[in-house]
Order: sequence, then structure tokens, then C-alpha cells
Amino acid sequence: MNILSIDNIGMSMGGKPLFSGLSFGVDSGEKTALIGINGSGKSTLLRILAGDLKPSSGELVVNSAARIAYQPQVPFYSPEETVADHIFRQDNPLLNIVRQYEQAAEAISKNHGREEEAALSAATELMDARDAWETEARIRSVLQELGITDLSLPMGSLSGGMIKKISLAQALAGEKDLLILDEPTNHLDIDTILWLQDYLEKTEAALLLVTHDRYFLDSVATRIYELEDQSLYRYDGNYSYYMEKRQERLAARARQKERSESILRRELEWLKRGPKARTGKDKKRTERIINLMDRDEAEAQSLREFSVNHRRLGKKVLEIKNLSKSFDGRPVFKAFTYSFKRGERIGLVGPNGSGKTTLLRLITGEVEPDEGWTDRGINTRFGYFDQMSEELDEKQTVVGFLKEYAEVIRKQNGQPKEITRLLEEFSFPREKWYTTIKRLSGGERRRLQLLKVLLPDPNFLIFDEPTNDLDIQTLSLLEDFLGSFEGCLLIVSHDRYFLDRSVDFLLVLDSQGRINGFAGSYSEYLEFRKEQERSGQPEKRVPPRERPVQREEKRRLSFREQKEFAELMPAIEKLEKEKSEIEAAFSNPETPPDRHGKLKLRYNEVKHLIDEKTRRWEELADHAQVL
Repeated sequence: MNILSIDNIGMSMGGKPLFSGLSFGVDSGEKTALIGINGSGKSTLLRILAGDLKPSSGELVVNSAARIAYQPQVPFYSPEETVADHIFRQDNPLLNIVRQYEQAAEAISKNHGREEEAALSAATELMDARDAWETEARIRSVLQELGITDLSLPMGSLSGGMIKKISLAQALAGEKDLLILDEPTNHLDIDTILWLQDYLEKTEAALLLVTHDRYFLDSVATRIYELEDQSLYRYDGNYSYYMEKRQERLAARARQKERSESILRRELEWLKRGPKARTGKDKKRTERIINLMDRDEAEAQSLREFSVNHRRLGKKVLEIKNLSKSFDGRPVFKAFTYSFKRGERIGLVGPNGSGKTTLLRLITGEVEPDEGWTDRGINTRFGYFDQMSEELDEKQTVVGFLKEYAEVIRKQNGQPKEITRLLEEFSFPREKWYTTIKRLSGGERRRLQLLKVLLPDPNFLIFDEPTNDLDIQTLSLLEDFLGSFEGCLLIVSHDRYFLDRSVDFLLVLDSQGRINGFAGSYSEYLEFRKEQERSGQPEKRVPPRERPVQREEKRRLSFREQKEFAELMPAIEKLEKEKSEIEAAFSNPETPPDRHGKLKLRYNEVKHLIDEKTRRWEELADHAQVL
């Protein structure tokens, strides 16, 4: 069944075309993702498909029998309505029955009278008659997974993150033929994202979503549309397939660019001739040359690399000693001690409410601890990018905003760089430089604020959910930048791909106020946690003991090499045992936090020795005679 389709849809904002000539459809069961850079019109297109916005041109056709739910990037709500009112505010008879039952159950819990008993009995009979119990159980499960417990709270009293969760719960409540979700993973912790990923993989409903979470895309989407240069490109596969085919498309574009450059050279030679030497049709030929030059400039901008300078860190970076913090008598964390070293790349992970943002704010001095202290090195300069974007003066231009913080910055090689050059490298095209902030998309504003954080040349970057509202292209750019950043990184993020590319050590917070260390990427931590759940023991890495080689290439080892070969495997096994013991110490809540730094140093040494000795063992095994 076709649920909806668009034909030659176009949209303009502020007199400028956002996209034009878009045509595609969504059928039952399809899992479709829409990707593109910030400002390309992804959220606008979803609003059109959801019937929330009329296009400037073209036609939208929606199946009248289709049940469609829409979760916007910025939820719409009335501050006075309760959470329950918002979730059940839908034109759905089955949900209305569930709502009546929930109201009756809540009323009888407060006052067990005859009137309340009669209302509950009537609601129960209606639930039985309409077979609504499965719907009620599904709604309860969704609310539990999203951490929504009190349905009586007014929407105006909630945080932005909780409002986003309630908007998602509203979309998932009830039976739908199509779910339209705009950045559904924002403000969710990683465990909840994994639950949502599994939920969307299993649902029979069709899906149309915008998300920057690449692992999420890879698991959920079976078709991807890329919105680029006001046009749509279709890829019939997941994110991995999209990346492969996109590279092929870009390679074809590069070949076309080479041909265009060849034509451009010839046309420029023609332009250099005097008017008398030219033939007719000057105007059209000149316009074609200008178009070729514009295309060449656009390609060059998209390939530039972003980089800034940073200050050198001193010997002392940041010392934390016995840091404790509680709210309303509940300990967030207790007696946390850690000594940050130059070049550390640390991810801070844990469920929502475990204190990740609180710890960052304690480190930066925005919040005072109950006990303990922090001591920042004299050369340490923080760059703090928090998850709650500041209000911007919408009358300012992009360039005017950044020039309040710096006119010129220094590149890593010490050379000066103009603000406009930096904007180019961070994917702000020239037409955006003197645009007012009011005309920027949410993702473009977020990207502008990130640039503001990087301008003063920090050497200790503290990122709190930096991936929220950023497009995939910007995230790849940021990941490349962080890969060459020589200062310290401390990152809170729900984006598993971003963490895997950016950090190599984790501080894991739990709901009991404990902070444990884990040496490795987030994906390795997930595997470690799964293994613990299965067996209670961390997975042990065993070096290869046999390697198939060509017998004719082998030679007898010397006496010294034979002795070395015999000693290598016991040495590797001993190091593997030490590695497992350190991993167990990291995951043991009884390990004193002030030991984590030394344990991490030894852990890295042990891993290096294992790799070194394993390579030597394999080298000698290649030449050993098998008797």
C-alpha cells in the first residue's frame, strides 16, 4: 500500500529556493531515512510530508486510510496540559479508550468510592470489548523505556530533553502505518537508543526519519535519500551501502569535474581574446563559463579541511580530588579522584540522570562541589560546548557574531586565518556569511556555537552531547579535527559512532554514584558488558598459536631464536592475565578512583607489549621447522 507520495515538490524560504522538483513515495513497511547537511531542508520536508507545512510548489498525496504519526525536531505543546493529555491528544478511538481506563484507575487509587468503582468497571468492559489491552501494555512499555513515570506533570514544568521524550512517546503510542521521526535519538541515553533501534527494526509500520546517528541508520534504514544541492539522491540500502554508493557517485562527479576543468581552460582562453576575435553568441558562452567556475568553487569548498591552532598544555593539566555532589539528599557521585594527562581522550558515559553533565559543570567551575576540589593547570584552557545551546541575537550576521570573539585565528602551523576562511572550512557557504542568525536552521546555529567554542584556541575540550542537531557531514569533519587534536578531550555523547572515533578510554557512571574506568572504545565496552552479563567474566584475548605457512619458506631457528621462541608464549599468556586483571579492576566498584590513572598507563603498556611479542612470535613461527 502506498502511504504517501510527493510529485515535483519545491519549497522556498525568504525568497530563496530550499529544494525543488522532489518526487518520491513511501509504501507500507519501508524504512526510509533522509540525510543532508544542516540547512538543506530535511526538517522542512518532513513537516510537508506530515501535513504541517504547505509546499511552495508540487503536490502531496496521502492515503486517506493511512494512520500517520509525526515527531517534530522541536515539539509543539501547551504548557498547561499534562503529560497524559499530550500523549493521548490524538484522533484515535483506541487511544481514547485507553486514556479513559488510565483516568479511572488513577481516580480509584486516590478515592476508592462507588462512583470510582463504577467508572473503572465501565472502562474495563470497554477495554475488553475493543481488545485494547495490548495497546495499553505497549504504551506502558514505551513510557517505562523512556523514563516517563509521572503523567500528571504539566508540560511547562519539564526540561527540553524530557519534552522530546514525551513527543517520541506520543508518536509511538497506538498503531501506526507510518512513523515520521525527526532526530528521535536526541536527548536519549545509549541504552534507550539501543531499545528504540530494536523497536523500530521490529515494527511493521513504515518509517521515515532524519537522524545523525550512523550506527542507528545502519541498523534501521533500508533506503536512504540524500538531500543535496536542492535535489534528492536515492540509495536502496542501509548506511554502509549508502557510503559505498555515494563514493562511487562522488568519483563520477570528480571525473565530470576534470572534464569541466578542461572545458573551462579552453573557454577562458576564448574569453582572453579580444572582442573582434570572438564569434557570436558571446552572452550565452560567457554565462556557461561563469556556471563552470561557480561549480568548481563549490566543489573546492566541500573538500576543504577544518583546523585551528591550540595552546600547549603544561605538565599539570587538571587534578580532581575526592569530588562529591548530591541533590536533594541523593548522591550523584562520591569521592571521585582523577588526574588528567596530556593527550587523554575520555568518554563520559552512563544513563540519563547519572550526573554526567553535573560532573562537567563541576570541572568547569559552573557548579560548586559538596566536598573535594579541582585544580586546573596554569596553561589549561577549557573549551566547553554544552548541550543547551545559548540564545543568539537573531539580528546579528554569522560573521558579526564570530568577530565578537576573534577577528583572526591561528592555524596549527601558526599561520593566520581569517574568520571567513574558517567559515568556508566548516561548511558555511559564502551566501551564509552575512545572513542573519534568524535565517539559520537549528543545526546551523549549533555549528556556529561550536565554532565560537573553538575560536579562543582551547587545549582541553569538554563536549556535552555535541552531536545534537549536527548533520553527518559536520560530524565527520569534527571527528577528523578531534583525531588530530593534541590536547585533552572529555566527551559526553549518546552517539556511539562519534565516541568510537573520538575516545579510547571511558569513565562509566552508574545510578549509585560510582565512577569506574574502562580502557577501550564504546563498542568494546558494550561487548565487554554483554560478556559480563552472559558469564560474569571479561572476554580474554588469546594470541594465535598456529599460523599456516609455506613449508619451503621455513628455516631452522638459531639456538638463541629457539630459546626466545619458547619463552614468548608464556610471556604473552602472563601479560594477557595481567591485562584481564586490570580490566577487572576497572569494572570493580571497589577499586579506588585515584588508581584509574596508573591502571590506564599500565594497561596501555601491557597492550603494547602483547602486540609486540605476538608479532615477534609470528615472525619466528614463520621460519620455524615443524618436526
